[in-house]
Amino acid sequence: MTRTQFILFLSSLIVVLALAMGNLELKNFTYLGQNSPNMEEIEIAAKGGDADAQFQLGEHFRKLEQFADARDWYRTAAANQNKDAIFALGLMAWDGLGELQDPIKAVGWFQQAAKLDHAQAMLYLGKAHEKGIGTHRDQVIAFNWVEKAAQTGLAEAQY
Repeated sequence: MTRTQFILFLSSLIVVLALAMGNLELKNFTYLGQNSPNMEEIEIAAKGGDADAQFQLGEHFRKLEQFADARDWYRTAAANQNKDAIFALGLMAWDGLGELQDPIKAVGWFQQAAKLDHAQAMLYLGKAHEKGIGTHRDQVIAFNWVEKAAQTGLAEAQY
């Protein structure tokens, strides 16, 4: 092996190791760009009144299909004005997750989340009014909600 080949080999090895380490580090970051706390830390923060942690616990239980626990944590976060939790409660009612499907209740949750500028809630309100699900059918109101969602940058609403 020549000196040049050896240097190329070492350089390649360094790049591969750096990429592998970077990939491992990325797995330890949340969408907020901070080190991901474990569930125990999230639960402590949630019980301490942190609305984002309360929402994260709700998401955790929803993914485990423990819908009653998910709903409880979403409600707690919603009481602290967490718009994602409010929207999640709407989705649970819309889809009938852990409860009977209730479009009227879902629309109520979507309205609350939309007041807090939740783009997906706005889009769902548009869909509800377009089809008359959970509310009266009104194409103008439907268009207005979808347009508001699109103005936030929500790609789904930009058609």
